[in-house]
Amino acid sequence: MKSRNSIRFLTFFLTFFISFFLGIKTASSKSYDIIDAETSQSFISFSPLSKQSLRGGEKLAFLIFFFDWVQEKEIPLSTSVVKVPSFDFSLSNPLNLREKDEISLRDLLYSVIMQEDELSLMLLAHYIRSHFLPYSANKTTFAFCLEQMNALSLLLGNKRTFFSYLQAKSKGEKSSPHFSTANDMARFFSYGLRNPIFAFFLSQSYRDIEILRGKEKKVIFLQRNSVFFDLGVEEMLAGSCGEKQWVFLSFSCGGKEKQNPRKKIVLSFLNGDWKKYGNELIMKSKNVCKQISY
Repeated sequence: MKSRNSIRFLTFFLTFFISFFLGIKTASSKSYDIIDAETSQSFISFSPLSKQSLRGGEKLAFLIFFFDWVQEKEIPLSTSVVKVPSFDFSLSNPLNLREKDEISLRDLLYSVIMQEDELSLMLLAHYIRSHFLPYSANKTTFAFCLEQMNALSLLLGNKRTFFSYLQAKSKGEKSSPHFSTANDMARFFSYGLRNPIFAFFLSQSYRDIEILRGKEKKVIFLQRNSVFFDLGVEEMLAGSCGEKQWVFLSFSCGGKEKQNPRKKIVLSFLNGDWKKYGNELIMKSKNVCKQISY
């Protein structure tokens, strides 16, 4: 695989040009794909190549881009601190951050992973852009991050994916192409899990978040649905947009004997009712694990 560093030299224009000629017609029903994380072999799927009007995939792509940079630069996440500037109060802010609060990159990342937190995602985006100066000097934070996310997507061969925003569109904002497929996102997720820091963060079910407000330390306890992990899920990222959910999960299979090496499979679920289909898809994933473990 090409060096991860090469993504910064691919241009946003190229990704837009390619996506334009691929077309932007999207589906509105669920799709999913269960694949081998190493080979990308698909085991069980439903409309895995249908373009979905995507909401949530941009979070996955941004996190993978961010953790790639963290790994490359050996950034100390627990001691690297962000001071909250004045911000857009229309962004979701479940941590109730205030101007001049201080919070670590580690805790911003956990908040983005464990809940819908647009403000924390924006703080991370501004932080990483500032570390790519002067290259990013003539680009907005959004444009810079989207350029990197789309470039990485192309580098991975995801020809049916295009990201055009990092957060929910503002009221009345003109709609832009923003789509992917269950197969593209499954391969994206598989790539991200090769980064042990990214995989570790996605394997955690709860976390204490620390916010420094002046001399006062505020602690917020975050917890995800432990049922996923009780059912054998190793890493997960999930969220919703209205009545539709998106879920990315991983499972480990085999590994008990030398002739049966440990494998990882991933499940990508887009644009559907997870409560209706989730248990069935987890069981299908576990059955795939059983089959490839023998």
